Amino acid sequence: MPRNAVSCAAFVLSLWLAGCAGTAHRLDLDRQAGGNAALFRQVATYDTRTGRRLGFDEVVRRCEAADVVFFGEEHNDSVCNQYQAQLLCGLLHDIRPTALAMEFFEADTQAALDAYLVNATPELEFREQTRQGRAYVRTHRPLIEIARTARVPVIAANAPRQLVRGYRLSGESFEDYVAGLPPADRRWLPERSEYLTGPYEERFFELMGGHGDSGGRPAGAAPSPSATQPAATTVPAEASNAPASAPAPRVESDATAQPASSPATTQPSDDQEDETERIRRFYVAQLLWDDAMAEHVAHRRRTHPFERVLLIVGGFHVDQEGGTVIKYRQRRPADRTITLVYRSTPDPALPLRERDRASGDIIVYGIAPSPAKGAEGS
Repeated sequence: MPRNAVSCAAFVLSLWLAGCAGTAHRLDLDRQAGGNAALFRQVATYDTRTGRRLGFDEVVRRCEAADVVFFGEEHNDSVCNQYQAQLLCGLLHDIRPTALAMEFFEADTQAALDAYLVNATPELEFREQTRQGRAYVRTHRPLIEIARTARVPVIAANAPRQLVRGYRLSGESFEDYVAGLPPADRRWLPERSEYLTGPYEERFFELMGGHGDSGGRPAGAAPSPSATQPAATTVPAEASNAPASAPAPRVESDATAQPASSPATTQPSDDQEDETERIRRFYVAQLLWDDAMAEHVAHRRRTHPFERVLLIVGGFHVDQEGGTVIKYRQRRPADRTITLVYRSTPDPALPLRERDRASGDIIVYGIAPSPAKGAEGS
């Protein structure tokens, strides 16, 4: 080949390579989305203390430095689920092993979960044994498949819903309720579940009593976002795992609900007292779930101190120092923890909202469709 032809070909090749490198630099998939093109410009993460936007690689590094990573999700959000799977993959590159803990598997299904992870059970049988619904395929299946392939242990972190529901309906103290259970059931519950006062209790009562009727939403579905109030990330106390036949808890309409600080102008009626007690019983059930998840993760950390644990759980349990975080820190105050809270937003700029600065150590925003016409503010 003539020398000038070789020089021309080399020049064209150099231009092509430069163009490819430039395209890769502009996309910056590794930094922005952990190499996942499906997440490119679908998410934005911020340090809530400084307000600085974080790249995916920095989020992973911060999680690597923790003993327990609390990820508060929005249920049935596809961008959120993709981000969780990408985060787990990112943590698996670290020399320190990671265990996965999940709210969405109940402790009495741990044996079935373990069997599937070592390929001893067909998938459809595993889903039935662990009581996974139809949404599992598009929500948490990628996490389990990653764990199965990479041999990551998975902790069925929640208490069995039937026992939690039995506790709620019993009206008994936790100690009395547990004392009346057969040993075969008692083993699935935490050693203790204590009442928690303060902001977590206040937010729970506000959510259950002041956000209007559920409007026929399925159990566990988040209310529609409004212009002034961020959407609740989970309807608490049994909702995320509740069977489809379970009735949704009744809540007051915004028109009749009064804030807890409002002075009482009349003596409360029996119906009002009954409603307050009903919400309180849902709250103690919520606390039982918090204690169960905290205890299962704490047990894993005690028995496997070199491991890091990534807990995937509904956002209410984590948001603003939620109950699971508080209960865990009561059990293992020396552990290093980090909290990530996911928020969906229709704003494509994915800006940091001032009201979210108290949500967690890191706030993760994901793109979501705009509210349906007429849904905003409903």
